[in-house]
Amino acid sequence: LLGDRRWRDFAAPVDPEEDPEYWQTVRCPCDLATILAHVDSRHYNTAAAYLAHVALIGKGWREYFEVDEQQQYHHQQQQQQQ
Repeated sequence: LLGDRRWRDFAAPVDPEEDPEYWQTVRCPCDLATILAHVDSRHYNTAAAYLAHVALIGKGWREYFEVDEQQQYHHQQQQQQQ
């Protein structure tokens, strides 16, 4: 995933100098490189702990871009109906 351009925005931590607003907006920032480092250091004791950390990537994206959970649900429903 780290080499795939579709995941580029999530590959590494956001640089605080490039985007200080991100660090003020996102409560629990996470990225793929951090998760990989945690995997390599055997930080996760359970699959649930790993998956919870992975979920932070999407949660951070939604916080930063102010995506409303209800709005996301409606979008998913519309896609399923097509």
